[in-house]
Amino acid sequence: MAPLHLLYISIPLVLTAVLYLIFRHRSAATKWTLVFLLTLINATQHLLKPYIYPQYEGMSFGAMCTAYNMCALLILMSPIVMLVGSQLWRDFVLYIGAIAGIGSILTTYWLAAPMEEQIRFVICHGLLFVSSLLPALLGVYHANWRKFLKLPFVFFACLLILIVSNIINYELGIVGDVGDMTLGEFLYRENPCWSMCPPAGYSFVTDLVKPFTPPIFLTALGGVDTPIMWFFFPMIILFWVCGFFLGIIFDGKRMGRDFLSALKWIFRRNKKKHKIKGKKF
Repeated sequence: MAPLHLLYISIPLVLTAVLYLIFRHRSAATKWTLVFLLTLINATQHLLKPYIYPQYEGMSFGAMCTAYNMCALLILMSPIVMLVGSQLWRDFVLYIGAIAGIGSILTTYWLAAPMEEQIRFVICHGLLFVSSLLPALLGVYHANWRKFLKLPFVFFACLLILIVSNIINYELGIVGDVGDMTLGEFLYRENPCWSMCPPAGYSFVTDLVKPFTPPIFLTALGGVDTPIMWFFFPMIILFWVCGFFLGIIFDGKRMGRDFLSALKWIFRRNKKKHKIKGKKF
């Protein structure tokens, strides 16, 4: 790993640790305000991207300032979720925002971009990581492991939002020069969060999905994959497994109490059955 890449990765991790140490004993209102300001700063820099970063000088508001991919959507929805989000949506932002933020920085494709673009990339994804994880660390709100079964359906709702956002951007003509490309071709080219089809050049993704997806959704209708449905069932399984283990990390005490209560209920139920059978004899 190159020293510069290592530096980029360490920035959000160190920032999270520093903010946690500084604010961990502050009031609940102060903690909430800190996290909300971080989400607001990140959403603002995304919306005003052409007017803040020098590499976009001369450009105006366009598709890159909207919810065109999952990270962009998470950045824009984070302050809204902080204000009015339910427990389920907060858990989703906590898990997926933290993973998407640091996961994006861990990848290397963006390191080929000019330095100013690398800095912007680290700022937006680093703030996404920090503002997603910090609420749980500071106790601004607590994850609820019981919500893990619903997480994949929030993910699919987000995919629909991404597709609709890309459709609106295309119809408004703010996606740049697309030539004679149709809307369908544009959506498949953008392929936000792989919602339209497997990513090009990653055949192993299709190999992993095939055992769990009905063939009708894989290159069966007109020779193309069915949007979203091509990985619907595998993603449900993945979210359930990951959501369960993330629940252990972020809500282990409640999970332990719930399992203990369940075992006690089973024990009492079995004990009661044995008593009833004894009376019959």
